[in-house]
Amino acid sequence: MKFRSLMKTNKFTLVVTMPQELKFAEAAVKGGADVLKMRCNINSMLKLSAGIISGPFQERKGFLKEVIDMAGEVSVGLVPGRFDTYITEAERIEMEEMGFDYFNSHYKYTRPYMFDSKVLTSVISFTEDNWNDTEMFRAIDESNKIDIVEANFVTEENFGKDLVLEDILKHESVARRLHQPIIATAQKSVKPQEVRYLYEAGCKALMIGVIQFNVAAEGGEITPEIVRNTTEKYREAIDKL
Repeated sequence: MKFRSLMKTNKFTLVVTMPQELKFAEAAVKGGADVLKMRCNINSMLKLSAGIISGPFQERKGFLKEVIDMAGEVSVGLVPGRFDTYITEAERIEMEEMGFDYFNSHYKYTRPYMFDSKVLTSVISFTEDNWNDTEMFRAIDESNKIDIVEANFVTEENFGKDLVLEDILKHESVARRLHQPIIATAQKSVKPQEVRYLYEAGCKALMIGVIQFNVAAEGGEITPEIVRNTTEKYREAIDKL
């Protein structure tokens, strides 16, 4: 459970979710990622996935194992699907045997059998639709099943826009209400020099991905070099905290 340990010991942790090919995963690791986030069973929800589709778990197992083996000590986790495309309990066991360190799942999709694992760290996300749900926040805070919380409350129409005070205040509010460590997702165009604002708001990690790589590519093609260079910039910013 490397991710869980990192969130306890690191001052701040860098998570990278990238276009789903081995060359991009390698670039993120070389750039200084602490954690990689992979996907399966998702075919239509990711408009910013650089045209790379996350196919069925059974078809992607070989590739995903390559990523885990390549990553070494870097924690690798999996988004195991959504709605009716979620991995089965047997596939969760396969995940463990492959060497996955954590699963990352929205609370509305997460199957209860995921929490039967003695191996996988649980990273549970919530979105804008339950931002004001006081009872849900209380339930999350009191849960002994949820290890890490992904604060994923940027609405789709705001993807890629500049970080503003509202975003900082929302992260501060989440960090105050929950005892679990919080991951901020860079669905806004969070710049490396702005990482410190999320850290000061009480977050313990930042997840960067295609939005940051698209900015660096300036509308062109995302390449492994762009993924590595972009990851390095956030690594440097985190190391300065």
